[in-house]
Amino acid sequence: MDVHQVFNGPMIINSDDREYYGENRWIGTGFLGNTIVVVVFTEKYKDTIRIISARKANKHERKEFEQELAYRLG
Repeated sequence: MDVHQVFNGPMIINSDDREYYGENRWIGTGFLGNTIVVVVFTEKYKDTIRIISARKANKHERKEFEQELAYRLG
């Protein structure tokens, strides 16, 4: 499955400010198929996203994502 598909659905996106990388990085949590995943990415150009890493969300991240999604959807 193409990890870029995560951007087609609902996501929670926060800035990655753990350290300075020389570029703006973002941490996004969303669905890849039926799996909740976490992706770290940067926008190289206005219409180009470069994925730095992607992995399956852990239990805490899944719970946080599900709660935020439920809040947004009412």
